[in-house]
Amino acid sequence: MYVAASAPRPANGGIVVAIDAPFRTIADLRGARIALLDGSFHTYLLAKVIEGVGLSLRDVIRVELSPGASLQALGSGAVEAWVAMAPLLDQSLAAGRTRLLAPCGAKIPNRSIFWSLDRRGLVAGMIDNIVSALAEFGDEIASAPDRAADLLAEADLADVDRGTWRKIICARDWRIVPMTDAIIAEQQAEADTLARHGDLVRPIRLAGRSSSSSAA
Repeated sequence: MYVAASAPRPANGGIVVAIDAPFRTIADLRGARIALLDGSFHTYLLAKVIEGVGLSLRDVIRVELSPGASLQALGSGAVEAWVAMAPLLDQSLAAGRTRLLAPCGAKIPNRSIFWSLDRRGLVAGMIDNIVSALAEFGDEIASAPDRAADLLAEADLADVDRGTWRKIICARDWRIVPMTDAIIAEQQAEADTLARHGDLVRPIRLAGRSSSSSAA
């Protein structure tokens, strides 16, 4: 059951290469080793970008690595490209370590999706409360970017400085919205794309009901 979704995050991801890499276009990545968090939005972004130049996920070599390890692998030449996301995307670009080959932009919605395995029908009656709580949390972050940046910097999640965290927090749309048929259609488009690339063993069909904020 889909419960809620974030606003789109067009600036939160992109495909990068090392600053001195010979790759100039996405088509140059045929046969390349690409670091990513496979199964996340990284896979969908990569699929959408490379199919635009006639390639498939089968035409590249996916390497499952954490963001920090991906940056190191790119620098050492262990991979040729990296599907990156904030904050390391922004920090590596600012430091001149990477070059953006393809931004997320309008390629995919790049939302966070909140869902539940509601086997006993418990979540359906609590959806409004869940969405309200998530929305309040997003509003709290947006209204206190300095506090949020402090917490993230103190957590030392990715060796990212406070200033970079604050910039990312202020640039992001923190709204949380109930599920709608339009958002479910976005999920269907993702499923169709991954099926075309062979990442799903069979096509998936989603049924949506915007009035109940849920889908199965």
